[in-house]
Amino acid sequence: MKKLPILSAAVLCLMLLCGCGRSLSAMKSETAGADPDSRSVPVIRYAALSKKSRPQGDVCTYSQLEEDIDLYRSLGYEPVLVNDLIRFVNYGGDLPEHPIVLTVDEGYLGCLTELVNLAEKKDARFLITISGELTDHAADDADPDPERTHLDWESIKAMRTGGRFEFANGTYSLFKDTQRRGCLRKKGESERQYRRVIFNDVFTLQRLCDEHCAFKPNVFTFPKGHADDMAKQTIGECGFEAVMTCDSGINHIRRGAPNGLFCLKRIDRKGSLKEEDIIKALGIKTAN
Repeated sequence: MKKLPILSAAVLCLMLLCGCGRSLSAMKSETAGADPDSRSVPVIRYAALSKKSRPQGDVCTYSQLEEDIDLYRSLGYEPVLVNDLIRFVNYGGDLPEHPIVLTVDEGYLGCLTELVNLAEKKDARFLITISGELTDHAADDADPDPERTHLDWESIKAMRTGGRFEFANGTYSLFKDTQRRGCLRKKGESERQYRRVIFNDVFTLQRLCDEHCAFKPNVFTFPKGHADDMAKQTIGECGFEAVMTCDSGINHIRRGAPNGLFCLKRIDRKGSLKEEDIIKALGIKTAN
């Protein structure tokens, strides 16, 4: 019987190890003729994380997250920070061939232990979005439940020291404005009034991060994902090096092209998704 060439055998083994039947054509497109100055980058959005076996809504468990990280690695992805993308695009930094960014929108106090331990165990990295008012008041929160109380300033400071976590500005209090959809302009609000509200809110959180934790976020997350042309233009004037939305898709970044970091798309990781759903969302073809 004719023996398989060494390269073909290795490819076959990789497909079997992945357990998802990643197509040979898909793997060829990733390994042959790759452009060293560009990357395709999926960004995964975890709304929040919980230890509970059956959390409510779209919340994922830490166990699901750990399984996800194993899945991403089996598919060839390596978790990186948004700032790794920024360094690649703007400052000549390096990236793995297949980077993936993991983001958490609700940074509850449980992250200080559960997510930190998981990040160390799996050598993973995460971006967490700060909702300023919730963080500002977390130290005075009477609810001791770590899945209901948000990270406070001291917790954020501690998590930043290990190099596995970064934090994005998610506005100081616009997320709770029931008369406004995220960062969007209210009905009847003049452009001047709108810009003043946005700037005051965003830079309030920037100032507090600097005062409490000695850093100013260079990444912004649109609260609730709402972003129109005016919101994008206004946030674009705030000096952030990367901005994230809730639009779904894969991002394509290139060295020297900072516009690719503005309005990064994110794949919404709902707790009900199955492994095959995640693989499909990543744009990976599977064998029949």
